[in-house]
Amino acid sequence: MADTEKAKQVHAQRVQQLEVRRQQALQQHQELQAKRSEEQRQLHLLQSQRMELEAEVAAARRGHEVEMGELRAISKAVLDKAESYNLSLENLIQEHGHNNAKV
Repeated sequence: MADTEKAKQVHAQRVQQLEVRRQQALQQHQELQAKRSEEQRQLHLLQSQRMELEAEVAAARRGHEVEMGELRAISKAVLDKAESYNLSLENLIQEHGHNNAKV
């Protein structure tokens, strides 16, 4: 019977060791799950921020293109006005030169 008691004791110690290891593995698993959940939350947050920034950049680009179009239109209007002025001035000079030649 002493052997049976010894075997029971060894078995109980082995079960206790396995239970301790199981508890440690369970705790480590829970910690890893929590870490994973936090990393997924951070990833989602970063993805949301990236999308917001990309939308801001796209809006800024669109605004820049609109502004550039407006500036090009203003520039063209100024150049057209300058060209018209130059033509008018040339016509006046020609008329003045033509009138002086008659006198």
